[in-house]
Order: sequence, then structure tokens, then C-alpha cells
Amino acid sequence: MTLSQNLASVQSIAASLSVNGLPRLPLSVDVQDGYDIVETITGIIKLGAAGCNLEDLNNSTNHMRPLPEAVNRIELALQTARQLGVPDFVINARTDILGLGGSIEEAIERGRAFLEAGACTVFVWGGPGGRGVSKEEITKLVDAFQGRLNVKLILKDGFLTVSELKQMGVARISMGPELYKAAMRAFEETANQVLNVSP
Repeated sequence: MTLSQNLASVQSIAASLSVNGLPRLPLSVDVQDGYDIVETITGIIKLGAAGCNLEDLNNSTNHMRPLPEAVNRIELALQTARQLGVPDFVINARTDILGLGGSIEEAIERGRAFLEAGACTVFVWGGPGGRGVSKEEITKLVDAFQGRLNVKLILKDGFLTVSELKQMGVARISMGPELYKAAMRAFEETANQVLNVSP
């Protein structure tokens, strides 16, 4: 999405969460790689967001940002939030290093730097195609980040459940499009049943 598309989505979601102009629930949004950080953080805070996901992949080049640059972007986002009167702004710093073939050690190095820069949690993404993050990797990440780990739940046999992730000490679980995909599979199955019914 472009920044304007992303902000339009945030505006729609924020409106559904507010009562008499005040949010009923804290809203954390996915701002992808952050676009222009100051403009993005200013825009989402004005719409009522209390936090965001911020990736270390440069979406315009499809390459990982150098670690110092990724850290600086987190620091700039938090500084912007403080200047706008939101000192407790929450950043869930996502690293795509595993999804691009990097090692768990690189994910730990990046995650620790992001936490040091002020991120609340680190989202270690397993990459496209459902690679996920293994149980062994999660154990290492939970230990390295003192529990401040976010992983994506994958609704397929063989992947860890919410209960298992909780027991392992994971602080945050993302769903991504998993529920949407499950709903669409059920919709397709039902539609096929309807179409196959004889009159």
C-alpha cells in the first residue's frame, strides 16, 4: 500500500473503534517500512493510533535496511511520537531477516538493537510461503529478548498453537491474513456445495 492508502485504512479502522470521538481500544497499525517516518507517525497518531509495526525491509528496494539505519528509524518514530504528546507510543519492530534467508543469530542481533532503541517487542517474521519460525528458534528468541517476542500464528497442522506460544513465553501473536484466508476457504467450500447441488 501507499502511505495515503494506509492512512485511509487507519482512518476507517479508528472510526469503528471510537465512541464519541474517543477510542474504546488502543489501536496499533501496520505501517510496513514506515515510508517517511515523521509523516507516517504524525499521520497515524492524528488518526488515533497508539502504536505501530515497523519493518526493517526497505519496500522500495526489497532489501534489508542496514542495522544502524533501521535503528535510527525506530528512534525517530519514538521521538516524533513524544513531540506529538504520545510518550508511551508502542513500536512492534519487525525484522524480515529470516524470511530473506538470514540466520537466527542475525534476527537476535537486530531484535536486541531494536529493543535497545525503544521498541516494546520484536516481530520475527518467518517469510512468505509459510516458513514460520520453528519451536527451537522461538525458544532462542524468547530467551534473547526476555520474552518481548512477537510471532505470526499460522493456522496449519504442525504449527504452534496460541496456548503453546503462550507457554513458551511469547509476548505478542500476530494473525496477519490467517482468519481472512480461513473465512475465504469456508466461503469457497460452501459456494461449491451450492453450485454442485442439483435443482
